[in-house]
Amino acid sequence: MNTTQLESMNLNELRELRQLINEMIGERVADRRHEIRSGLQVHQTVTVDHPKTVGMEFIVEKVNRKNAKLRSVATGRRYNVSITLIQPK
Repeated sequence: MNTTQLESMNLNELRELRQLINEMIGERVADRRHEIRSGLQVHQTVTVDHPKTVGMEFIVEKVNRKNAKLRSVATGRRYNVSITLIQPK
């Protein structure tokens, strides 16, 4: 779909398209979250894909539906992290 096609759509059609896109994004995020969550285990060493945690290692303490509780190996601090940011080592 290109810009010309989008410009020719009325407001209701654009809203329906936005809703369809949001549903598809939600499904893909849920699939990715499930894939990562099924590979996580308590006491597993992981990293987090975030600029503030570059080079840090964490240990999984608990895996919830959308987040996981991690403990820093270096400092012992606990973090609540979205599962989509976790990368198993």
